[in-house]
Amino acid sequence: MSSARRHHYVPQFYLRGFTRNGGKKSKLFAVDVVERRSYWTTPANVCAVRDFSRVEAPGLPPDALETSLSAFEARASRALQTIIKDRSARDSDAWMYVLNLMSLIAVRNPHVRSEMERFQSDILKMISRMTVQSPERWDATVKEMLRDGSIGEPPKVSYEQMKDFVAKGQYTISFPHGYHTQAEFSGQDTVLRTLVDRKWLLLSVDRDQGEFITTDLPVCLMHTSGEPSSRPRPVGHGQLNTTVLFPISSDLLAMGSFEGQSGSAHANRKDVAAFNLALAMHCDSTVFASTDRFNVADRDGDGFTFGADVLTRIVASPRRGRGRKPRP
Repeated sequence: MSSARRHHYVPQFYLRGFTRNGGKKSKLFAVDVVERRSYWTTPANVCAVRDFSRVEAPGLPPDALETSLSAFEARASRALQTIIKDRSARDSDAWMYVLNLMSLIAVRNPHVRSEMERFQSDILKMISRMTVQSPERWDATVKEMLRDGSIGEPPKVSYEQMKDFVAKGQYTISFPHGYHTQAEFSGQDTVLRTLVDRKWLLLSVDRDQGEFITTDLPVCLMHTSGEPSSRPRPVGHGQLNTTVLFPISSDLLAMGSFEGQSGSAHANRKDVAAFNLALAMHCDSTVFASTDRFNVADRDGDGFTFGADVLTRIVASPRRGRGRKPRP
C-alpha cells in the first residue's frame, strides 16, 4: 500500500483549533504576507511539504518517521483538547505533550531546515575552495578519499578543471531525505528542556473580545521587550529576558518566560490585538485565523486593523526579507 507523500510540519489537528468550528473540513482564513493575498482554505491544504518527513535509511520504510509522528500526534491532540477544555496547565501530563508539540514545531519546519542547509552548504563550499588551493592539497585529498573508500577510482578531471569548476561556483549542494532528522531531534530535545524551565501563563479570551491567530511558525520566540530576533540582537530559546508565545487555539494562548509567572488569566481586546501583531510579525509567510475580521494592533499601538489589512503592515516588517520576495 502506498504511503502519503504530503507531510504537515504544522499538524492538522492543531490548525483545526483556528477554523470556524474545529471540524476536519472546516475552513481557515489565510493571509499570505509575502504574496500579499488572502483566501479561505482547510488545514489539509497548508503547512505541508512533499516528503518532508521521508527517510532514506537501510532497513527502514520511507514513511517510518511519519508513521511514528502520527502516533505522537494522536496523543498530543487529546492532550491539547484537555488543555483547551481546562484553560489551564493543571494536567501536567497533558501539558508535557503540548510542550513536546511546541518543541517539534519550533525545530522541524522548512524555514529552520533551509537555514541549516544554507549554513552547511556554505561550509562545504569553503572546504571545496580549500581543497583546490594547490595541486599538492588536491592530490593529497584524492589519495585520502581513495584510501577511505569515499571514491572508488581517481577523478576523471584534472586539477585545473576542478579548480576552475569550484571557482565559478556554478553548482548546488543537495541533501538526501532524512539528512537533517538526527540534528532536528537533537535540537528538539534542547528546546524542550528550555520550554519546561519556563513559567507559563495561559491567557484565555471571550469571543466578544476577539480571537487569537496562528501562523506557519506558531512558536514565537522574541525578546521580552517585544523586539523580534535579528542579526544585531539574536535570540535563543535558553536566553533570559525572552518570551515564547504559542497560540493553543483561537481562544487560548500560552506565554512563557523565565522571569514571569505561571497560572491563568483573561485577555481583553487590546491584549489580543497586541499578541496577534507579535505572532504575525514572526510568521514565515502565512497567518491563519477562524475569521477574516481578526484584530491586529497598529504598530504605533494606537488602534486596531482587521484581517487582510494586516498585509501592508507585516510586509513592511524587517523580517520579510528572509523568504520569498513580495510581489510588487
